[in-house]
Amino acid sequence: MKNWITTLCASLTLVAGSALANPVVYQQTWDGGNNYFASQNDSNPGGFGAFAKVYDNFSLASNTSITDVHWTGGYFNGQQAPISNFLIEIWSNAGGPSAVLFSETVAGTANETAVGGSFSYDVDLSSAFQAQAGTTYWLSIQPTVGFPPQWGWATGTGGDGISMQDFLGSRSRVDSDMAFSLTGVDATTVPEPDTMLLVALAVLGAAAASRRKTQR
Repeated sequence: MKNWITTLCASLTLVAGSALANPVVYQQTWDGGNNYFASQNDSNPGGFGAFAKVYDNFSLASNTSITDVHWTGGYFNGQQAPISNFLIEIWSNAGGPSAVLFSETVAGTANETAVGGSFSYDVDLSSAFQAQAGTTYWLSIQPTVGFPPQWGWATGTGGDGISMQDFLGSRSRVDSDMAFSLTGVDATTVPEPDTMLLVALAVLGAAAASRRKTQR
């Protein structure tokens, strides 16, 4: 009996683990430089407020549940400063970012880690964003941090070479990709909880049958 339970637990762990180990579904690799475009909400009382925001576009080949966001950024016009939260948003496209489709404020520094003079960040979204195949979306990333310094999204490669930036009320085109990646799963192949249970029960049944044969 104990061996059956061990087998069942191992099966559930294997199935759950395969569901949790989501692959990268989109990537614009950091170019290794310290080139940043300001994207920041100034937390100082009487300061600039949300004076700068950068957007970069992406499109996926299949319907996808986006579960994690990873990016690279850094500081300029001053040294590293405490970040209180990050605002992660996904926008519809109308020749540029249009309407907010997804918005989540993540408390803390998003696992800020120094790397090559810049910083890497990542967040697990509290709810997945359901991206439709072949649809263009815009991702924006905006920390809340006192000014100065300025925080900026680092440049990357692998996209269409176009981003957008809002700065003090004006929007302009940026002829560069930003560095980020998205993790998720193909929405058409995500195993349902019932399916996971059936798989585990099937493995348990096979283990029981094997045990009966051994005892004969």
